[in-house]
Amino acid sequence: MIARAPHVTRAPTCHDRVASFYCQCPVGRTGLLCQLDDACISNPCQKGSNCDTNPVNGNYVCTCPPGYVGNLCDRDVDECALGSNPCEHAGKCLNTKGSFQCECQRGFAGARCQFDITWT
Repeated sequence: MIARAPHVTRAPTCHDRVASFYCQCPVGRTGLLCQLDDACISNPCQKGSNCDTNPVNGNYVCTCPPGYVGNLCDRDVDECALGSNPCEHAGKCLNTKGSFQCECQRGFAGARCQFDITWT
């Protein structure tokens, strides 16, 4: 059985399922009955983050990729200032957009200066 949700300008198409139903919302609408404006339609989330519309209040929620924080995922995390140095063997941590790099001491190599390359 296909039904239309009441009081929606652009009506969704709803389908019966066993003990439940599912509504396919038109573009710009979301929620169980497509009763909410899709807060993600304007692409508020940045840095390749995922955007979801909260089904209760209709607000957007951004899920940030590693290296970014904030309501819009627009702030870079300074991994070098988080506490312990992510670079091993006294490597120097350099913050970059969305990540960090290690400047290794002589005799060490690798993304985190984890390899001892000195020959005895």
